[in-house]
Amino acid sequence: MTESDIIKYLYAWHCKRGELFFPHVKTGSSWLYKGRQLRILDGLAIKISWTSPEFTGYEIKISRSDFLRDKKHNEYLPYCTGFSFVCPDKMIKKDEIEENIGLIYVKEDGSLRTAKKAPRLTPDVNTQNYLLRYLVYYRSGSNREQIMAAANQVSRERRRASEKERKARDFQDRFYELQNNYYNIPHEVRKQYEKES
Repeated sequence: MTESDIIKYLYAWHCKRGELFFPHVKTGSSWLYKGRQLRILDGLAIKISWTSPEFTGYEIKISRSDFLRDKKHNEYLPYCTGFSFVCPDKMIKKDEIEENIGLIYVKEDGSLRTAKKAPRLTPDVNTQNYLLRYLVYYRSGSNREQIMAAANQVSRERRRASEKERKARDFQDRFYELQNNYYNIPHEVRKQYEKES
């Protein structure tokens, strides 16, 4: 199982719930962090709500050695209302996780199981602001891509309709041509043809 696989499973899981999901989310702009460490969440899910929005951060681990040497995960907490490790089924034990962090297992079939619920965190508003600005400034291209896809679809439909109209005009012209040829046949010949038909 790869990190990309787990990202796909998380994306599908949150889409079913009507939530937004972004992979590899920076905690701000690269130029803003000159001289400081810029962090990148493996995933960020956003539950849309005006009264109690949720920003769930994810750190994906696909090997025990990667998990054991990870020391940076606590730096993500000020950006989130909840934070969880996500790993292949039972790779990390619940008692290896701090109490303010959740744990999600990914099974072979791609289903997700919450092994330890992430407790509610209170993000630092100023810190979280950088992450949200990053999303708006650099990751809102998905809307532009949807608009472009829709515009391309409309363009294709117009081309198809135009082609059908051209074929209809060609058929009509051919019909009128045959009709004119028929009426140009001398009257006697036409009568004879109609009797035989």
